[in-house]
Amino acid sequence: MAAWFGSMAAPLRRVARPKRLGPVSPPVATRLAGASTVRLKTLAYVISGTLASLGGIVIAARVGRGDISSGGSLLMDSVAAALIGFAVFKLRRPNVLGTIAGAVFVGVLLNGLTMLNAPYYTQDFVKGAVLVGALALTYGLGRSNP
Repeated sequence: MAAWFGSMAAPLRRVARPKRLGPVSPPVATRLAGASTVRLKTLAYVISGTLASLGGIVIAARVGRGDISSGGSLLMDSVAAALIGFAVFKLRRPNVLGTIAGAVFVGVLLNGLTMLNAPYYTQDFVKGAVLVGALALTYGLGRSNP
């Protein structure tokens, strides 16, 4: 999997510039900037669909069967990992290293709670508290440092 991510990093950097994908929502501004909105939206959906299908394959391999609702419990974990990634290096923008650090943190946290035999609903409360803390660090307490 690490080899796949490494092999995809260079082509994705060259093909889809994040700065070009940001202003796709106002199509007039994107057209005036010289970018094709249809092409950029299509490219964004293709990349998103490809990565979602890869995630589905990984979850199906982990669970051992294909099920529509097998990834529903992982939604809060992934959102928490991404938002903790915002707060890790105080960049206040999405970054890969911060998301990896957030995913490791959430994984270690959930593994620790499982080893402590905490009930499943306690894990959701703890994840929510960590998520609120990360959002407070990112947007509330971090405002004094521009």
